[in-house]
Amino acid sequence: MQVLKKIGGIVLDIVIVVVLLISVIMIIANATSKPGEPPSLFGYVFSSVQTDSMEPTIKVGDMIVGKKPSDDTEIKVDDIISFYDTVDGVRIIKTHRVVEIEKIGNDYFYTTKGDNAPENDFGTRLGTEVVAVYRFRLPALGAIVDFLRKPVGFVLCLVLPMVALIGWQVYRLIVLWLKEKRQEATAVSQEEKDAIIQEYLRSQQQESSKDDDSGEDEPKSDN
Repeated sequence: MQVLKKIGGIVLDIVIVVVLLISVIMIIANATSKPGEPPSLFGYVFSSVQTDSMEPTIKVGDMIVGKKPSDDTEIKVDDIISFYDTVDGVRIIKTHRVVEIEKIGNDYFYTTKGDNAPENDFGTRLGTEVVAVYRFRLPALGAIVDFLRKPVGFVLCLVLPMVALIGWQVYRLIVLWLKEKRQEATAVSQEEKDAIIQEYLRSQQQESSKDDDSGEDEPKSDN
């Protein structure tokens, strides 16, 4: 039982710390990003997947991590890129695979397609529209981050874990303090027991000495 409690405590600590770490990273990434741009940190761009256009490679709710290209020559056919697009007058970020590259003058134009789409995307992408080149995905983390951006999610996934972590540590300190107090009380009780035993032994020795002394002083009979 004690082993299970220890394992449970360690797992709880890890979960709380991971949630807090992810939350802090996303807060920093959002705070350091320019308005209208996706969260980025140290040159890596984070975005959550909203559609199934890249399934089964990338799934809805995944968090994808991409790297900002230093120049257009870094992008190759079959790379997956995130780029700006406009849908119904709204600027969004899409993540699709590059199926064709065309260079006109000094400009590069990319034809893209979703792995789960029957046809290529309409039009081409300019190199200036490319946000990042896909590196890897974190399953389901995108949905969690989207939830974190909401006030309710912020409270549940950042404030509450922080309070839980502090409360858990305070609880462990209290338990440790009570355990030390019990050990001290047990030690005192043992010392008292030892003192009583020593006192009893001394009293017995004294009684024995008195008996010996009284036996020696008893007068001898002439008979």
